[in-house]
Amino acid sequence: MGQSTAHPWMHVLLPVLLAALCTLGDAPTRSLATLAQRLGVSEADAATVVPPLTEAPAPVVALPALPPASPPCAHDGTARHIVCPQDPATQQAC
Repeated sequence: MGQSTAHPWMHVLLPVLLAALCTLGDAPTRSLATLAQRLGVSEADAATVVPPLTEAPAPVVALPALPPASPPCAHDGTARHIVCPQDPATQQAC
């Protein structure tokens, strides 16, 4: 299956997978309290199951948006024909 075919199927099948996991009671959780409840232990005991973060997340710093001094690329919108040599020897030299 090519990438162009796999991408739409991913969006179709992911909700099906999550629904099946929820039905089985095995859906992923992002909350330590929910994990502790699912495991039937205290939050402190559940915290020992979850590996600690190895590094702190980088702080998000909002910078003021400045207009660019110049466009990232100069494009005049004109399509120009590229002339290629017709002689095979000359084409090889290019």
